[in-house]
Amino acid sequence: MKKIVILLFCIRSLFAHAQHAPMPNYSYTPKPDYSFSNFVAMNAMFHNYRYYGTVSQKHKFKVLMKDSSTLELVAKIDADSLTRYLVYTDRSVKRSDSGRTKRIYPSQTLSISRLDKYGTDTYTGIPADSCWLFPAIKGALTAYAALAEDEIDDSFLLYIQKGDGPLVRLTDDNLEASIKDNEKAERLLKKKKYSRAIIKFNVSENERAAPAAPSGS
Repeated sequence: MKKIVILLFCIRSLFAHAQHAPMPNYSYTPKPDYSFSNFVAMNAMFHNYRYYGTVSQKHKFKVLMKDSSTLELVAKIDADSLTRYLVYTDRSVKRSDSGRTKRIYPSQTLSISRLDKYGTDTYTGIPADSCWLFPAIKGALTAYAALAEDEIDDSFLLYIQKGDGPLVRLTDDNLEASIKDNEKAERLLKKKKYSRAIIKFNVSENERAAPAAPSGS
């Protein structure tokens, strides 16, 4: 009887641990030929919204397909274990038909753009192997994410691009190299405040590039 009680206690403990285990977040990384492949990222504790960490809302998107046709539809960026995709409802299909819910994958597109209420492009994503990359922070140093949202957590930022240079993975080392000699941005980086470091760097670069005010006569 004592052995049975101990066994039941162990099973209950394992079940409780499984319930509170952090869920994996799906992310992406570049290959040398500038295409992209997926890998399981750390810091999954921030992404309990869904199993693969997507917090995308429904938006109106303009989708440029590889055959040059264009679609405008209300959709959401979702994810499975392999890729992100646009999921939308085809209202021309009966509710009882399983084909009413459809998906569009990055490999099928040339680009997708999130539209505002006036039909203007707000975020345009370029297709990668398993996601679209949207400019989340624009400037001298641009940061990219796989979501077309106005506000996202730093942990969703995937790549940075300085000027017209190549896209590189957002890491402490790569970001430090990009904001070198900008003391305020470097201090923010040391505190792991990545988006604030990038914004601070961009503000400084804009101020440096602005023409000097004319001196009084």
